[in-house]
Amino acid sequence: MRHREQPKQKTVLVWTPEIWDELRACFDSTDWNVFVNSTADVSELADTVCAYIKFCIDCVVPCKTIKLYPNNKPWVTKDIKHAINKKKLAFKDKNANMIKEAQKELKYTIRKGKKEDWQKIQKKLAESDIKGVWDGINLMSGLKKSKNTINHNITIDYANELNDFYARFDCHNFRGKREQMKNELNERIVAESERLYIREYQVLCTLKKLNSSKSAGPDYISPNILKCCADSLYKILCTIFNMSLFQCKIPPLW
Repeated sequence: MRHREQPKQKTVLVWTPEIWDELRACFDSTDWNVFVNSTADVSELADTVCAYIKFCIDCVVPCKTIKLYPNNKPWVTKDIKHAINKKKLAFKDKNANMIKEAQKELKYTIRKGKKEDWQKIQKKLAESDIKGVWDGINLMSGLKKSKNTINHNITIDYANELNDFYARFDCHNFRGKREQMKNELNERIVAESERLYIREYQVLCTLKKLNSSKSAGPDYISPNILKCCADSLYKILCTIFNMSLFQCKIPPLW
């Protein structure tokens, strides 16, 4: 006896042009100097700013719960689902004419959905988007991705334990020399008049070039949000980058 796989529920963010404008307005009305003046540590500043960005997203962007059916095809659109529901109502009313029209409409929408989905794959192939082509083929073939088993709750102590484990075969300890070189570099940086400095326009251009389809990093902020809100976030991010260079320190959140 076969058991039917139950649909899975997933919570997603609902993005509309109005929501994007509201989120940008929330960032534009923020006095970022309050965060900068509250601490001199780049790690604390990065944690605070990232937490505030996620707080604004939670307050502004609404969420909805959707169902993911195991037999859903990539070409199944809203029009096809509407045609299926229309056919069900026709069967329920036992109207032969309505059933015939609903069946005709359903065949047309399915044919249209398959054609549009295939055209998308052909367009990606013409644009040399190999990743998009393979994603489409995997969806068509029903290939499921392996589950991600990475543990995101990794502490600094656990990372140091892994470093000690994989570096146990080193016969020389260069920790003292590394500290000496680090101190010499810090003194040289402080003594030099011209310091390495990141410009605001460089950060803005980099944010606008981000790939929106990439997954979020350790800070759990989507590249799509950084790209669409680049005009509102580039100044505070530039401040964090320059503070990181000045203190010769990378925030653990990164």
